[in-house]
Amino acid sequence: MASPQLAARFDAPPSSMGLVLSDDADVDTLRAALRERFDLGSDALSDQTEIKRIATEIFERTFTITRALNGLTLAVAALALFTSLLAQARSRRQQLAPLWALGISRSQLAQLSMAQLGARPW
Repeated sequence: MASPQLAARFDAPPSSMGLVLSDDADVDTLRAALRERFDLGSDALSDQTEIKRIATEIFERTFTITRALNGLTLAVAALALFTSLLAQARSRRQQLAPLWALGISRSQLAQLSMAQLGARPW
């Protein structure tokens, strides 16, 4: 409700009202009585618990979408990293070709590459 000063100055009727009911109140009976008394439509009365439930459902959907987008972002990043590593491996092939020609086995070359990356295969 508007303060008395605002009501006197603008002479505006209230556009909405809120009711606080006790826990044992019969909400459906009150809702039916208000609709009948004031000729209200079905969308004129709103239950705060219903509004909170709908808002919670919307937020849950939003968070589900956010989690899905996070997963998609991680998948794209992993694909980009994998592609980058493949491109580097292809360019390193030219560097490793002389070692391979000297008789170093592929497993030794792989161990050498892992050692250069700082990882230990054992």
